Amino acid sequence: MINYFILQVLPYIAVPVLVIGLLYRLGKWAKARIVHNITLTPAPTTKAGAMLDIAKEATFFRSLFKSDDKKLWAAAWIMHVSLFFIIAGHVVGIGFLGRQFAYLGITSAETSEMLSSAMGTFFGILLLLSL
Repeated sequence: MINYFILQVLPYIAVPVLVIGLLYRLGKWAKARIVHNITLTPAPTTKAGAMLDIAKEATFFRSLFKSDDKKLWAAAWIMHVSLFFIIAGHVVGIGFLGRQFAYLGITSAETSEMLSSAMGTFFGILLLLSL
């Protein structure tokens, strides 16, 4: 009974709680009042420009790259990219049961499962090494 609850029911409760909590927190941060309106140049003048700057920072870690520690930047970037592929692989793999490459017409079902497992192992090891 406890195994059923932990393995079958709890994930369906945990995922919506996580997503709702993240969206709530992001909304709270987005609405936060800026106490000191400091102008930094060159600063974007539009919301689209600001969002583009944030996307660039989140994708490439530009401020960390400008620091003196390039090894830290490389390890952080590799860790985040491998974490992204692991999460994306779980989302897609759970949806297609490891046969996503077969549905795309790239390989057979058996090869797709093997390729999915190999890519998961590769990105897991890469994540561990970058940490």
